Amino acid sequence: MRLLSFAVLALAAACASAPPPKPPPPVPELGPVELSSSQGLTDFKLSLQTSLKPAEAAHLLGARVEMVVDGNVVKATDVALDKALPAGEATPVELTESGRYVNTAEELTAFNAQGGSLKAALRGEFTVRHGEVTQKVEFARARDIRVPRLPKVKAKDAEGGKHSDEEVQVVLYFQVENPNPFPLQVSKLSYTATMLGKQMAERSEGGEKIAASSTDTFEVRFPFDASTWGKDVKAKIKAGTLPWTLNGKLEGELFSVPFELSGTLKLSSK
Repeated sequence: MRLLSFAVLALAAACASAPPPKPPPPVPELGPVELSSSQGLTDFKLSLQTSLKPAEAAHLLGARVEMVVDGNVVKATDVALDKALPAGEATPVELTESGRYVNTAEELTAFNAQGGSLKAALRGEFTVRHGEVTQKVEFARARDIRVPRLPKVKAKDAEGGKHSDEEVQVVLYFQVENPNPFPLQVSKLSYTATMLGKQMAERSEGGEKIAASSTDTFEVRFPFDASTWGKDVKAKIKAGTLPWTLNGKLEGELFSVPFELSGTLKLSSK
């Protein structure tokens, strides 16, 4: 009985002297979070910059990231990072994700009518490991991005600089305006020019890129003479005014913008 009591007391003493379990290290400190953006007509990119400062040496394993536009998650992904985090140091961390905010022509048309801006964000959590302990560090940052807009086509001017009683060299000018803060790719621009109701020229071209927030000017050249109009061209030129129209279509990714322009070319008297 004495031996049993002694064993119990010895065990109790050993338990009492064992050190308490080490508390988990504090969650690493998240530094200031900055968010930059770039965008196109249908796609956009968000880049988040921040830092992590652990009290004890740790390792950044990765992040769970969500891209959010106008309150809707458009993309969710897991990102592997694999970065050492020295104790007491603020280690820079950057995340860059690309997403799509326009998927159909109908969505683009709706955005064009809506105008204004959208709230875009990157949010999620970093996964950090201290030895056997894994911790989560949440992050979130939002900024406004411009709503994508459709291009506009408008008439500019008309010239008949060189002309005689029987011939006018006509130049029609029109403009394509890109209202977006990013370049706009035009895959096809087609148009038909008429004068006094008769077709004078037909063109189709592509590959143009309109710079951000800018307007490009295009020109259509054709002769107005007996070969293009007819034998009574002299009387038309003598009248001094030549009404014209320009009908066409501007096409690109998810958009097709028809246009109809008109005006009157006034000839100077000889």
